[in-house]
Amino acid sequence: MSNAQTDNHRRIAVAAFGAWQRGEAPITEIFAPQMTWRIEGHSAASGQYRSTQEFVDRVLAPSGRASSTASRFDPSPSARSTLTATP
Repeated sequence: MSNAQTDNHRRIAVAAFGAWQRGEAPITEIFAPQMTWRIEGHSAASGQYRSTQEFVDRVLAPSGRASSTASRFDPSPSARSTLTATP
């Protein structure tokens, strides 16, 4: 993948996370239905998810309920877990 493609994907992801944080659009709009998600680390969400729906059901929905009264999601690079997704 070229640097231009990587930069474009980054802009799309940053815009999508921003819209999600503002409550304007679901973050799942940029997810491919059959992606495999792997969250590395030692959090409750760590593991592998074989579809967007499984990821939504087991990670996003529960964390959304838990954080409804907490501070906004911060996708900072200092997070202890690493999320990777492969098509």
